[in-house]
Amino acid sequence: MEYTLTFLTHDKFDFSNAQQGKLLGFIGIVSTVIQGGYVRRVKSRSGSRDKALVAQGMAGCALGLLSIAICAFKAEATGYSAPSWWLWAGSFGFAQGMAPKDTGKRLGDFRSAGQIGRALGPMLRAAVCYLIGAIAVAAITTVFVSTIPSTITRGAAKAKTS
Repeated sequence: MEYTLTFLTHDKFDFSNAQQGKLLGFIGIVSTVIQGGYVRRVKSRSGSRDKALVAQGMAGCALGLLSIAICAFKAEATGYSAPSWWLWAGSFGFAQGMAPKDTGKRLGDFRSAGQIGRALGPMLRAAVCYLIGAIAVAAITTVFVSTIPSTITRGAAKAKTS
């Protein structure tokens, strides 16, 4: 996302390097605050809420992709070159989606999927890529939430069996 977003903002909104840096900096700061503030506190307070945190991150990512797609479609339809609040909302969603990824395997899988997107993305319009991504992540989130059981901490599992 970080790679294609810079092309989208340059092509659709004529963003300078400084403006792109501000947008990516915003994503990084929000992701850090969510990871260091929200995710850490929720996990330590309630034992293990892995499923809820992953679902929240996936939903944030889907909404982020959809927001960016709306912003890009709006720019294409109107020819208006100033980004709307959808761009910043989408960036917030991306940041939320990236924050819970805390292990090497997850990060590797995430980056591998990104490589596929960067390889296939230029074949389609940017807005279409973000819309397809939003639909795919929303579908995966729905399957995840409906089929994966919530995790139980070891202490809670022992207490139930005692």
